[in-house]
Amino acid sequence: MAKVITLAERTSGYRGSIEAWREFLTCWYEAYRGRYQELLLEDADLPDLPILGKYKFEHIGQQSDQDMLKAIGGLEDSLGVNLPKSYIDFLVAYQPPVIAPQPVPWGTSIRGLYSLSQVNRFSILEPELFKVAEEYAITSSDSEYFVYGMGQRYENGRTSNLKDALVVGKYGDSSYELIVLYPQVRTMDGEMEAALHYHAGEFRAPSFAELMRQLSIMEISTVDHVPPYPQEILKGTCADKLPIADAWWE
Repeated sequence: MAKVITLAERTSGYRGSIEAWREFLTCWYEAYRGRYQELLLEDADLPDLPILGKYKFEHIGQQSDQDMLKAIGGLEDSLGVNLPKSYIDFLVAYQPPVIAPQPVPWGTSIRGLYSLSQVNRFSILEPELFKVAEEYAITSSDSEYFVYGMGQRYENGRTSNLKDALVVGKYGDSSYELIVLYPQVRTMDGEMEAALHYHAGEFRAPSFAELMRQLSIMEISTVDHVPPYPQEILKGTCADKLPIADAWWE
C-alpha cells in the first residue's frame, strides 16, 4: 500500500501578496457584477447577495496596512492561533466590514467574509451545528482524508476538527453554508486547510487562497455545482491573479 502523504508533508504553493489579493478581489467583484446583470434577465427578482459584499477597494477611509496587521495580531492573540499568510494577506487587502443580515424575499440572509470582530470558533458561533456534528460524528482514514482536488469526496471529512475550526464567512443562504479554517491541519509552509461546509459534508482546500480561487469560479461562472473544480477551469479567470505555484492537486 502506498504511503499516505499528509498535508503537513506538502506545501501550499501560495506565493501571493496583499497587492495580488487586491487585483484578484477587484477582478472577482467586477466579474460578479457582470454575471449578476446577466442573471437578472432570467430572474428580475434575484437578490443581490455577493460573497464580496464590500464593493470598493480604494484606500480612502481604510486602515493602513500596518494598522490592519496590528488588529489581526490582536485577533490571533484572542484566538490563541497563528493565522496563515494567505488569510492575513486577504484581510489586509479586503478589510472586511461587519456582515449584517440583508433583506431577501424569504426573510433575511447573511453572506460574505466576516470582519475581524465576527471571526470565532465554530463551536462558539454555531453551537447547534456543532452539537449535531458531535452527535453524528464523521471519521475518515488518512488515505481518505488527505485527498485534494477533483479526487476528494465530500463525505470524507472529520467532524472532530470542528471544535477548533474558525468560521471566517458564509458563502450561501443556508445556516450551514460556512467558510471555515482548520488550525490543526496545516501545510509545511503554515497554510491552514480551508473548507466550504455543506449540509452533509464539505469541500476542503490546502489553503485559504485556493479555497477563494475555487469560490470565485462558483460565483462568476456558469458552473452548476459547488467546488471542487479542476485547475484547468481556473486558467484564464480572475484566479490567475492569485496564482498557486506547482499545484500538486488536480
